[in-house]
Amino acid sequence: MATVQWRSDMRTVRPMLATLEDAPLEVDGLVYEPKYDGIRALVEITPGRPPSVRLWSRLGNEKTAQFPDLVAALMQFAGALKKPLVLDGEIVALDEHGDPAGFQRLQNRIHLTESHSRAAAGRVAFIAFDILRDGDEDLRPLPFTARRSRLERVFPPSPRLRRVSPKLAGVPRATADRTSNPDNAIVVNSRRVIMEASALKMCR
Repeated sequence: MATVQWRSDMRTVRPMLATLEDAPLEVDGLVYEPKYDGIRALVEITPGRPPSVRLWSRLGNEKTAQFPDLVAALMQFAGALKKPLVLDGEIVALDEHGDPAGFQRLQNRIHLTESHSRAAAGRVAFIAFDILRDGDEDLRPLPFTARRSRLERVFPPSPRLRRVSPKLAGVPRATADRTSNPDNAIVVNSRRVIMEASALKMCR
């Protein structure tokens, strides 16, 4: 497949959104991941001195100022980068054990400013599950498995604020209980799908 050059303005980039299904999809060629009860976010990382990290909502609104401690953690990663990245994932609140918690714990962070970052440090994490841009390359035309492999290669997780969504093995209903997820839901993605609005399915 020919390389496609990234030309998008982040204010116009939209992530894939899940559609609800009533039963698990037990079909070969699918990938199962936890569904998180957080805020969908696109992370734009630009290397430099200093590097730049910006957080965007799924509707193209900038959310960088609301999560300064998360931006600081991503800035540490950005300092070693040689080329820009755009990551797709979820901002989640963390419980006292460092595990993803429900959205109600995240509500107090929505209007956070940099002046409050010290008090709130460590209470949120960014969990990446896709990569849309790597350098000048637009990865959206690639199959999901290719994008996922690229994500795991270029975005090493840290124990606390920077993570990669785990892939669940086997029938999802048997593993969904282990996710921090009040709806007991999982997200299903085709291994071969490209970036399309109907590509994701949420099962519960």
